[in-house]
Amino acid sequence: MAGPQNQPESQPQTGAAPQDLVNVSGDQIRQALAQKQATPDVVAMIAQDLQLSPGEVARLRAGAPLTMTPAQYASIVAGLTQAFARPAKRAEGGATTPAQADGDFCSCNGSPTPTPAPTGHVPAVTSTTTGLTETNAGTTRVDDTVGTGAAQGHVMLRTGVVGINPTRVGSFAISYRGPDSQNAHWLQFIWREVIGVHADNSSHPVAGTLQTTGAFTYELCTSGNATTVGTPGVNNYNTDSADASNPFYEAAGRNTRTADATTIYDQPVANKPKMEEAVAAGATRVVSRAHFNTFLIQNDHVTYAVQTNVEWSLTADQISAMGGDINANPGTQTAGTSGAATALPALMAQRLHQQYPAFNFIS
Repeated sequence: MAGPQNQPESQPQTGAAPQDLVNVSGDQIRQALAQKQATPDVVAMIAQDLQLSPGEVARLRAGAPLTMTPAQYASIVAGLTQAFARPAKRAEGGATTPAQADGDFCSCNGSPTPTPAPTGHVPAVTSTTTGLTETNAGTTRVDDTVGTGAAQGHVMLRTGVVGINPTRVGSFAISYRGPDSQNAHWLQFIWREVIGVHADNSSHPVAGTLQTTGAFTYELCTSGNATTVGTPGVNNYNTDSADASNPFYEAAGRNTRTADATTIYDQPVANKPKMEEAVAAGATRVVSRAHFNTFLIQNDHVTYAVQTNVEWSLTADQISAMGGDINANPGTQTAGTSGAATALPALMAQRLHQQYPAFNFIS
């Protein structure tokens, strides 16, 4: 809401010189409570912080103007900031939604200054994670900076990484190196499609539900064909974590963390069972695709996005010969669009909040 008005409309609860009073209009109060979807309990908390009388509480509920001392004002701002603290909601294009930034009660122009919201909900990781050894660094696909000045870091995507212990052929690796790396995390989403190609070259997408290691399920996307990537809906996405209570990839996925960097490793498989379903339905060749959207989260905020795609195009005989060896066919890995970001795409944010509601402050 706007800054305090110039003229007081009621007397404060404690004495103060007129020039020291902070005046908040009824419109400002109504707007602030509406923006915060304030319940009666919240209104009662405000009243208690301001030491209001029962009559003044009734006026507050009705949106009456209030005049208070700077100390009272600072107390209520601090209390509401703590109660409603959350990251700024960013609209499409990265704009910050008005009057919602960082849980501020209001964006007043006068003194005192509102207390800032906490810097992060996710605890910093100060320990290191080792035990993974690369014998081949693979091919660099993304090599970019994120942030500016003293806060600038470095993001890298590499494909075809070999030698991860235990040995993995064809993993992709995504790294962040820079200041404050202990507050950097990787949030990854996966979606898949499997398309059977029949002898007449017609495409037949396979439908089905996939079970994940994180106790969730997601649906195969069926809107694509053998040559065109499909368009996923919200239920086609999965938050790619093997930890049912923590959405970050490194919570249970292969990773290394040093004092100044964090790296995750992933080696997706071709989804042989679904490819076999396509063959059983008459396909002579099957195209299987796995799509990954990976976001750098720093102090609860999205700062960078990396896209990686893996595709397998195999004949029925090749599918049969794969066996159960994860290294049998690592597929073709390519980099999609990558760059600085300020928010999750809407459908991915929706999926994250469905699967991990405790992390709805990431958006």
